[in-house]
Amino acid sequence: MNLSSTDEDYIKLLGNVTEITKYLIKGGCEGKKLETYMKFYLVSMFPYFTDEQVDAEVFELKKLAYELAWDGQKSLTDDLSSWVMETSGSFTNEDYYKSANILQPKDKKKVRVILGRLVEKGIIERVGNKNAVFRLIESNADEIDFINASVKEFMIKWPFKIEYLVKTHPKNIIIIAGEQNAGKTAFCLNVAKLNMNQGPNIYYFSSEMGAAELKDRLSCFEDMTLEDWKAVKFLERSNKFSDIIKPNAINIIDYLEITDNFYLIGSELKAIHERLENGIAIIGLQKDGKSVLGRGSSFGLEKPRLYITLQDNAPAGAIITLKKAKNWKDKSRNPNGLEAYFKIRNGCELYQTSEWEYPTK
Repeated sequence: MNLSSTDEDYIKLLGNVTEITKYLIKGGCEGKKLETYMKFYLVSMFPYFTDEQVDAEVFELKKLAYELAWDGQKSLTDDLSSWVMETSGSFTNEDYYKSANILQPKDKKKVRVILGRLVEKGIIERVGNKNAVFRLIESNADEIDFINASVKEFMIKWPFKIEYLVKTHPKNIIIIAGEQNAGKTAFCLNVAKLNMNQGPNIYYFSSEMGAAELKDRLSCFEDMTLEDWKAVKFLERSNKFSDIIKPNAINIIDYLEITDNFYLIGSELKAIHERLENGIAIIGLQKDGKSVLGRGSSFGLEKPRLYITLQDNAPAGAIITLKKAKNWKDKSRNPNGLEAYFKIRNGCELYQTSEWEYPTK
């Protein structure tokens, strides 16, 4: 048998060997070492091959693999361009290196050159002032059917009666950016409590709490039994929330874990927003004490229609602030910037200790 064989299974297996060999070449494997690996794969797939057949196939497949690897600039350009077109949100050089298994400095240099040309052509652009962070320029836009659009609000109850200040609409993203111990999880659990059995299903995605800790937290609600909480679907999840978001439900994400490359938060929110239909997503973000906004800063401010911060104010409790509120309930009262003081009892029960007011300078 050789490369001219018409047996489909045989051709497929040889294709697998070629693909593996291509990535070995891109990873810097050459010479006798490369041939040893190729012979190993061939013998494992075709144990009936003679030594002469193995040598013949290695010769042919290695030649084909070199043609497919980054021997030529054009093949790399085509692959990188295709990868960019399929990528959503921001990406870096390193993202592509990992995807394409590019390890050699000369090939990494070629990638940087190609990305620079894509910037010049207006296909991608640099994010902020970061040279190694890019995003695809999306030139397509769907026409907005405002004539047939429903203006019905998404009926939801909020802690501290925020629904009397801000309207929520289907497909909205709401951010809860809180410092440690400022009540982020307590706030999210109270949203679930206030809205269970009221209409849309509630899915609570927890990135930190296991079953035992969750049970302990839920047991703190004195007016609720553990059986009552079965109305909420609790799921353990820490990343790629857009893959499992429920388009027509109340999705509560406690919380979005991104420990570095905070610019990626904007991409995560965009991906979640695109999955929503008539539902909403309430997303917790970690907030550093000295920061005005949660992690991601302005990158996380674009998609949300409501952006809430929770700030520790011990020993007096904590402060809740409406940092961004796009849909005013009362057109004569701008809710942006309103804040109120609150305390947490038993680690779960929230009670307000001041009226909603604009902070004094």
